[in-house]
Amino acid sequence: MSSAGADLLGHRVERPAPAHRGETSEGVRTAMDTDQGKHDYLRSQISQSQLRLGELMDERLASADVEDLEKYFAVLSRLVGKLEDQAKSLKTVAREMVAETAAVVLSELAD
Repeated sequence: MSSAGADLLGHRVERPAPAHRGETSEGVRTAMDTDQGKHDYLRSQISQSQLRLGELMDERLASADVEDLEKYFAVLSRLVGKLEDQAKSLKTVAREMVAETAAVVLSELAD
């Protein structure tokens, strides 16, 4: 059995049931009680979300017009380039991407 919870974005996620049948998570130490357990859990959730993102984007891109594909590719290729720089933290990459793409996003919202 599992219990429902929410991830950092508020999405419903299933949490594994306690390791011992008939016991609640109170008083039972689980992998989620350790930093490594949380790290592994979050990595798993991120991987699943990335796979789903790829599937959803493939569906959307199939019907997108060339202008939208060009805009998306410009932003995506910038992001990939920044992620390839191992010296940059994820926070730095996010800050740079927001600064560089804000004008593109605002332009799209105005249309």
